[in-house]
Amino acid sequence: MQTPAIDRQKMECPDLGGEPRITFYSRYSEVDFLNEVYIDKKLYVKLRGLLTRKKNVILQGVPGVGKTFAAQRLAFSIMGEKDTSRVQVVQFHQSYSYEDFVMGFRPDGNSFHLAEGPFYKFYKTAEKDDDRPYFFIIDEINRGSLSKIFGELLMLIESDK
Repeated sequence: MQTPAIDRQKMECPDLGGEPRITFYSRYSEVDFLNEVYIDKKLYVKLRGLLTRKKNVILQGVPGVGKTFAAQRLAFSIMGEKDTSRVQVVQFHQSYSYEDFVMGFRPDGNSFHLAEGPFYKFYKTAEKDDDRPYFFIIDEINRGSLSKIFGELLMLIESDK
């Protein structure tokens, strides 16, 4: 029997030959967010509204205060469940590039192959599931060269584009 705090969802399971399996996700609400993250309700409502309307939010603060944790929990509260398959976290660093992030050619012995990056893979997954929200969290965004990583994609991540 299913408890009220758990939702059921069918997903493909490649380990079982593509047979559907039932995955359980804990429900996650505004109350759960406010209990886990040290942000007051007024700021939570503002953050949620900005993210819903603008599609992008940058959290800033000193290292170790829980910005990434808060971002993940904010995504869960908007989704209404702790579905980690719809939240992707990537950490930028100085040598990160468009080829690493989106797609690019990588050496493969004596030749090159086209390798998909985490943003491209996550986009393709989200594209197949247009009914539910997906969240892509960039940790340490200030450490990467944004023009080198995003290229022309930088303009396209704005909600009006």
